[in-house]
Amino acid sequence: YAQQARAFLNKTLAIHDYRVGLRYGKARHDRHQRTLAHLFSPDGDNIQTLLLRQGLAQAIAHPPSVAFADCYAQQEQLARCVDVGIWSHAQHAAVDVDELTADSTGFRRISGRIDRVSRSNTGFWLSMAALLIHVNQQDLAYFDATDLPSLAGQRVIVRGWLQPAHKKSAKKQGYGRTAKYFVRIRHPLAIEISGAGIEAKC
Repeated sequence: YAQQARAFLNKTLAIHDYRVGLRYGKARHDRHQRTLAHLFSPDGDNIQTLLLRQGLAQAIAHPPSVAFADCYAQQEQLARCVDVGIWSHAQHAAVDVDELTADSTGFRRISGRIDRVSRSNTGFWLSMAALLIHVNQQDLAYFDATDLPSLAGQRVIVRGWLQPAHKKSAKKQGYGRTAKYFVRIRHPLAIEISGAGIEAKC
């Protein structure tokens, strides 16, 4: 849906002769020095919400710039409830953790049961079969730390950038299993409890 999103964005911006306003969050650039900002039309429309409502994007909370995180999650919810855009196709559904392969990289939504939750000096570690989920110490301010241990035994959907698990972390946190995959979640909106998440609110 990248081409459809690009076409929708061009059409939306063309209405205002490509004039936009930027609202910066607490961080103006990511680690690759790309600009981070919320895009607004001259009429005050939040461009991200328009894309999300059409099912042409997914909501991502990027600390510390999370001022609109709840709003973006709500707009995604509206699109998912009516199966519009990317949500109308099965390939964009959450992939089961047991179906991950070596080619399963990049931004993903992954479903499975949390086997165990532990804490170390670097934050919380959640084990889900071959997937290792990390909530870094510096991101705990966005979470209710008392809620994280209660996730053990629950089925959840996590979203984030999937990558091969670091061997040292896999050995340390695998609890007898080999953790093949790793994802870091930085905000509570990156994890949904199955049955109590977006689908249940439609």
